[in-house]
Amino acid sequence: MRMDKEKALILRRQGKSYGVIKKLLGVPKSTLSDWLRTTDWSKKIKLELSQKAQKLSVIRLRELNKVYKRNLDGLYNEARKEAKEEKEKMRMWLNLLPKEFINNKYYKKEYYTR
Repeated sequence: MRMDKEKALILRRQGKSYGVIKKLLGVPKSTLSDWLRTTDWSKKIKLELSQKAQKLSVIRLRELNKVYKRNLDGLYNEARKEAKEEKEKMRMWLNLLPKEFINNKYYKKEYYTR
């Protein structure tokens, strides 16, 4: 038996993934799959690793959602601030308008003074 195959078997029994074994031994994943696919304990390890990866994925998604929410809240706050500043500018300009415009039936004072 090849030495790297024996090492691969040992590493797999320790619960290492194909990716980790590939990096350590320099053996392609396809070769590792050929060597290890018939062993029942390797299938069990594969299941355990995939369950672990799924749990980590859920945790990562939750963290990403928190970051996304913080970014979105920041954007909404910035938009509110800009809208408030724009409204203040509009009020300032309205105060400079002639009274004829303000008395015009198309001018809605309520809209600009809320």
